[in-house]
Amino acid sequence: MPSLISFEEALALGELTDHQEIGDLVERAWAVRRENFGDSTDMCSLVNAKSGGCAEDCGFCAQSRYAEADTPMHAMMEPEQILEHAKAAEAAGAHRFCMVTQGQGLSKRDFEKILEGAKLVAEQTNLKRCASIGHMSGERAKKLREAGIQRVHHNVESARSYYPEVSTTVRYEGRLRTIQAVKEAGLETCVGGILNLGESPRQRVEMAFELTEINPTSVPINLLNPRSGTKFGERPLMDAMEVVQWVAIFRLIIPGALFRLCGGRVENLGDLQPLAVKAGLNGVMMGNFLTTLGAEPEDDRAMFEELGLTVARQPDNGANPRPGDADGRADRPSGRGQLLGSIDAAASDQEDQEAAALPGTPDRGMSEIAERLEELRDRGLHRRLRLIGGPQGPRVTLDGRQVLLLCSNDYLGLANHPKVRGAAAEAAMRWGAGAGASRLISGNMQPHSRLEKRLAAFKGYESALLFGSGYLANTGTIAALAGEDEVVFSDELNHASIIDGCRLSRAETFVYRHGDVEHLSWGLRKAGKRAALIATDGVFSMDGDVAPLAELSELAKRHGCRLMVDEAHATGAIGPGGRGSVAAAGLSGEVDVVMGTLGKALGSYGAYVCANRETTDYLLNTARSFVFSTALPPSVAAAGLAALELLEPPTPGLCAMRWPARASAPTAPRRRSFRCRSATPQQRWTFASGSSSAASSPRASARQQSPRAPRGCASR
Repeated sequence: MPSLISFEEALALGELTDHQEIGDLVERAWAVRRENFGDSTDMCSLVNAKSGGCAEDCGFCAQSRYAEADTPMHAMMEPEQILEHAKAAEAAGAHRFCMVTQGQGLSKRDFEKILEGAKLVAEQTNLKRCASIGHMSGERAKKLREAGIQRVHHNVESARSYYPEVSTTVRYEGRLRTIQAVKEAGLETCVGGILNLGESPRQRVEMAFELTEINPTSVPINLLNPRSGTKFGERPLMDAMEVVQWVAIFRLIIPGALFRLCGGRVENLGDLQPLAVKAGLNGVMMGNFLTTLGAEPEDDRAMFEELGLTVARQPDNGANPRPGDADGRADRPSGRGQLLGSIDAAASDQEDQEAAALPGTPDRGMSEIAERLEELRDRGLHRRLRLIGGPQGPRVTLDGRQVLLLCSNDYLGLANHPKVRGAAAEAAMRWGAGAGASRLISGNMQPHSRLEKRLAAFKGYESALLFGSGYLANTGTIAALAGEDEVVFSDELNHASIIDGCRLSRAETFVYRHGDVEHLSWGLRKAGKRAALIATDGVFSMDGDVAPLAELSELAKRHGCRLMVDEAHATGAIGPGGRGSVAAAGLSGEVDVVMGTLGKALGSYGAYVCANRETTDYLLNTARSFVFSTALPPSVAAAGLAALELLEPPTPGLCAMRWPARASAPTAPRRRSFRCRSATPQQRWTFASGSSSAASSPRASARQQSPRAPRGCASR
């Protein structure tokens, strides 16, 4: 349905200040709403199915990890929990139920829970079903439809011209691609935005006309509810009469869409909510919102009934949004709408031809991979390889340019140390370039055994076992030490290799809040005898803080489960002689399993696990990433041994960073400056002892360079 006013007319209406003139505008919008939708309503309720810790930087959102706002945090709900919320919404009089998650995409496991939840809601309630789960591919959109989802919500948030002020990590074009994928899957779309983010009146009109090009089934209008700690947290609330005015303007620009008022309506409108309904609304979001409270459902129903609108639910299990109107829209032909604008979407036949060009590739192969790549670009997560010319050092040639290198894991500068390089070269000449096989077959060489003995002594353990990388060490060790019907406990900020190890173990994973020993203790009590392993970073790779190892060790002993500490970023950086966070906590030999890497402070490559001899023997026989991997090249093992010898005893010109283990309640950091004896005046560094600030970790330099990097992406 075409707009009833032009762009310039909308701007003129936005300049009205006389309440009588605004009242006339409301009456005009009310007439349009009654003509197109009669007395029907579309009342919605939502569940915050996954909350907090979002990796994106949307300036209005308290769930963003960039925000410093208090917000509820919980992992993805189970399908049965989603169903319980749906039944409560149905009892409150909602017509429609939306499953909402934070972030711009879901893991496979979380997505499966949404699908199962949707199926339960479809089977056991009379609610129409919606989902709001961030970016998605066409394949996922089809799976949502098959599970019973009828409408997908995905806002554009603001006008394209203002959007960069709203988010820098989620691209506007990516939002359009998701909307297009939803339409092509045969689903309805729910697309709107937020008013009062600092946009101009012209940009509000821009957004409304951009929505007409998208042609969504439903348009949710949100009003900024400023949350302290967010980018827009200090903005004032919107004037209530101004809200009413703009709802009416949007109705005249988009006359055929279902309008609902959502977040911020209670705070911004107060007693003028009924007038906003008359300005063109079909419904509201009932109950509470994602992170704030809403109105009472009975008050919402009464507000619509007093205007002569019906709020009765229809007994059709969502088969039709309104009887006699299969598309849920008045005066609109059925079928998919088309997005306008430059979104570079290939025609379906073109995609089929491209996919067919790959021999042996399923029809969906090419388009699916290309689509996923575009999603990565849209989320700011697409990466490329950059070329370093020459060895590691404070200054390197990067893609042909001289740069100061602040994102390397070579913390102590040993990767290019002459003794380390010499040891590697000598071993290569004596033992050859490669090990030739798994160590269990014919790849076990003297450099491997010598390094393992030295690592075990250095860490204060009976035995050590080398792995090909930190990732292989963590995935193989966790999968070997925990299994089905057991529970692994993982800090929510653990490295990706620990997370994947938990998945591969097939054990149940309890993710406890970062450094929260009380939350962990509660989980251990719930698990009882099923508790198998607590896994944690020693120094957290992206935040630089140190795990509360003394408390974790005590909990592990109390509940009879093992404690495993990943020392990748701690070895050579903290503790006596650079022995790591376990030694810094005085727990050498007491923590059951200690993993460390050779590719950080030790400047080489590979990883190791230290434990008692029985445990390393068990891992040698059961850790699949050890059993089925070729052994480290002997030159790499020799380089690691030479680096370790440089670290102990202390060598002139080599400075190990020493931080005390972080206490349960962090104190103000002490600033410590030092200069290596061989350093130039420009190579002086300052570290914050015991601090979790970004400046307190060498790894943090990389995060400051690349603020969009997702958690857990540090290398192992």
